[in-house]
Amino acid sequence: MEQLQFADIIIIFGLGVAVIYACHRLKVPAIVGFLITGILAGPHGLQLVTAVDEVDSLANLGVIFLLFSLGIEMSFRNVKGMSGAFLIGGSLQVSGTIVATAGIAVLVGLPLNEALFVGFLVSMSSTAIVLKVLHEKNLSDSPAARTALSMLVFQDVAVVILMLMTPVLAGSHGGAPAELLALLGRGVAVAVASVVAAVWIVPKVLYGIASLRNRELFLLTIVVIALGVAWTTAQLGLSPALGAFLAGLIISESSFSQHALGSITPFRDVLISFFFVSVGMLIDLNFVFQNPVLIASTAALVMVVKFVVSMGSVLVLRQPARSAVFVGLSMAQIGEFSFVLASTGIAVGLLERNVYQIFLGVSAVTILASPFLITAAPAISAVLSRTRFLRRMSGEEKFALPPVLMADHIIIAGYGPNGRHLAGAATAAGIPYAVVDMNPMTVLAESEKGVPIHFGDTTQPEALVHAGIARARILVVVINDPAATRSTVQLGRQMNPGIHIIARTRFISEIDALTELGANEAIPEEFETSVEILARVLSRYLMPRDEIEKFIGHIRGSGYSMLRSISQQATTFSDIRAAHSSLTVASLRVTESLSCTGKKCGDIALRNKYGVTLLAIKRPSGTVVIPGPDEMLNEGDILVVLGEVEKIEYMTKTFTGTA
Repeated sequence: MEQLQFADIIIIFGLGVAVIYACHRLKVPAIVGFLITGILAGPHGLQLVTAVDEVDSLANLGVIFLLFSLGIEMSFRNVKGMSGAFLIGGSLQVSGTIVATAGIAVLVGLPLNEALFVGFLVSMSSTAIVLKVLHEKNLSDSPAARTALSMLVFQDVAVVILMLMTPVLAGSHGGAPAELLALLGRGVAVAVASVVAAVWIVPKVLYGIASLRNRELFLLTIVVIALGVAWTTAQLGLSPALGAFLAGLIISESSFSQHALGSITPFRDVLISFFFVSVGMLIDLNFVFQNPVLIASTAALVMVVKFVVSMGSVLVLRQPARSAVFVGLSMAQIGEFSFVLASTGIAVGLLERNVYQIFLGVSAVTILASPFLITAAPAISAVLSRTRFLRRMSGEEKFALPPVLMADHIIIAGYGPNGRHLAGAATAAGIPYAVVDMNPMTVLAESEKGVPIHFGDTTQPEALVHAGIARARILVVVINDPAATRSTVQLGRQMNPGIHIIARTRFISEIDALTELGANEAIPEEFETSVEILARVLSRYLMPRDEIEKFIGHIRGSGYSMLRSISQQATTFSDIRAAHSSLTVASLRVTESLSCTGKKCGDIALRNKYGVTLLAIKRPSGTVVIPGPDEMLNEGDILVVLGEVEKIEYMTKTFTGTA
């Protein structure tokens, strides 16, 4: 057996830096870069590293820390607070994918236990890839994206259960009822011990360690807890990865959970890179080149199965067809936890070499295709959601309401917080309005309250026609979906060229695109927040309100250009510079030692002698605002004064005798 040398580690990391840099430039997921690094460095590639078993040992540590960090992020509170939609959608997606994949695998000749395990592998999707692409495309806040992320988190939890079931499928625990009951008993005992440790032991230990303010000691304590619980579960015949997950759950209940996560994250990232490199070392390029059609067709079949099952799981939740298609496309890849499961399957002899090679090749293809599928998901979902079958499956046809007959009204697209506030203001002002929203539960609940709300997808002409787009005066788009916002603006302008369109967006980059598509006004949330903060800052500098409003109006009128590119040059509003000179409000406590104690306000002549104005005197009995010249200054009074900083400092030094 070869020993892992220092040079081997340098080769792995050095090659990894070059490969992942190239992948980043090509917008290829980092997981693929690690796999390529393993292929190049491993025995089937350039044979730069031959100590595959030793790399695998480091990879196992990476898996332990990966599950440990997952446990910290989940916490008992999050597990307890899982919503019904989260559980139903996630469980349907995982179980449906397992059943569908296992059925196909049995048809091609795999034994049932191996077929079920292949279903385990296919059921996992990549949280890291989906999150990254959604964030890059500004789609992470859309309702469909939130549904996809909820189901992905469910998968992350389910992988722990699947890892426990893998040895049972392989028959490594014998399969006798007594053996299985003993295994279950040990599992329950570990779970109970974890709860006890999480509530009564670990928080106190971490508090004692953290109170010493020794970063190294705290880090070592976290590592000992993670590895110690993992080793204990391994000694009991359970998976060490399960122990690591439970250790994370234990620490998650303490107030130091985020500090712990931040401490171990660098180690986790380094070690998990070894894991993916070790997976790449096992990929046989000869097998891939000899079976390109098999791998490509299997990858296509996997993506179709995952798309259909994921989409169907969302439709069962009675979410709109467009959201269902989006979720299906987003979750069509094989995820990083599938590799963790695969390593467990290999360890217990459940995965044959050829099947494993097919799995690796298929995984790489689906991961490479995933960013392109997610990017195209909004456009594809807009087309497929028009089909009557999907609309019927999502229940959209059941929410058809009579068309809006009013005129000169507001159409509010989206009934989130902004939509609700606007509807409330319109009601108070007596302005007619109609709301269009895609959440059937929201439509049902609000319509019972008398809100003129209609179910529909405003990216489809039928929804806007139903809302009376031809007779409306204003269309306000407040949808948490950038792609849907753009489509709604464009469609609204086409259907009513004279309508005034106001669109809300989270990002400044959307303003120009929305304006080109037909929006009269595009309101970016991030800059409106900055504008409000700026207004309050200027008010603290005692700038007149009319000047503040004039300045803010200039910012909005220029399309936020002042905020888009911060200039070092002075603004044309000269009054602003004067307003925020050194003028400030300060307070001074009157003590026995001050020369002003026991004197009248007129005697000390703050304005004439020091250029400082006395605004108020604060006393236990009350506050005297704009005190007169005969007001006596007593010990314990607090003087509130207005003036330039230098003059207030001079006044204070004079009263204390230090001038």
